[in-house]
Amino acid sequence: MNLAVGYEFIHTKNERMPIEELNKTTELFIALTQSIAEEA
Repeated sequence: MNLAVGYEFIHTKNERMPIEELNKTTELFIALTQSIAEEA
């Protein structure tokens, strides 16, 4: 699984990620791990 995480100017010296996108990525990771744990 490959997930995009909201980077801007990826693979450049100006690469960055807005904090809002980092928060969304964290929420997605938590939801995915909870779903996997429920299946186990």
